[in-house]
Amino acid sequence: MRIATTSRWESIISANGIYNPDVLVVDETLVIPLEGVVYIVQPGETLWLIGQRYNIPLQNLIQVNRIDDPNRIAPGMLLIIPSKTRPVIRVNGHIYMLGRAAVPMSVRTAVI
Repeated sequence: MRIATTSRWESIISANGIYNPDVLVVDETLVIPLEGVVYIVQPGETLWLIGQRYNIPLQNLIQVNRIDDPNRIAPGMLLIIPSKTRPVIRVNGHIYMLGRAAVPMSVRTAVI
């Protein structure tokens, strides 16, 4: 089950505080929010086992889900499995027109 309360575009606009989505600034860094996964705890599972399954550190699961006592989770409990942080990369682009020299495009930064 995925969390989807707003459209993908609305979440990008909101996360970046964009006033007018039709006007972007060259070299502006944009944050692309990733959706988390909602997981239902099954009988016999522990936070440690769930963290291992999703390759998420135990402390991260505890913090994201605001769990006071990690030893007291119950079947049917809903947990948010956070998306992994993605690196920021810089991309250089050039436009090649037949018979002309390359024209550099703006350098853009993207979170992928």
